[in-house]
Amino acid sequence: MFTFRPMRRDDLPRLIVWQQSPAARRWFPQLTLDEALERFGPRLDDPSGVRMLVVHHEGHDIGFADVFRVRDLPPGGVIPADVDDVGIDFCIGEPELVGRGLGTQLIAQLAELAIWVFPEATGIVACPNHRNHASIRVLERNGFVAGLWFDAPRSDGRMETLVAHRRPR
Repeated sequence: MFTFRPMRRDDLPRLIVWQQSPAARRWFPQLTLDEALERFGPRLDDPSGVRMLVVHHEGHDIGFADVFRVRDLPPGGVIPADVDDVGIDFCIGEPELVGRGLGTQLIAQLAELAIWVFPEATGIVACPNHRNHASIRVLERNGFVAGLWFDAPRSDGRMETLVAHRRPR
């Protein structure tokens, strides 16, 4: 069982550690605390757009998740999805918890939360890197279907190929 709480600025050092964990580091740019504050501070100050969450499991903060309406993405936020869909992003950042089947459970609960937060959503979309087989596997186990492949800019200036996975509500 997972619980979620709003992320705060004082969670950003842990977010950086989670993003640089062995299973996650190839999907995230390495950020300094100042860069993380610049990038995520506005989201934390105004959670009406992307809602950043800390994932809690068995008494510990173990990772993070985002929930957002596709229509609320900032200009340049490219996701090939219906504007009425809700998007999710997720990361289990504790190495000892990766590969134990928790990701499948996390996505099931995160999808429920996304629909609870945005009940008008017509579907749920996630867009992992096309090489992120672990994330793709947990999405597929939760009924998400691969759709359009697309290139998107990373914050470090490189391009990466993502695959939109969607599940109807």
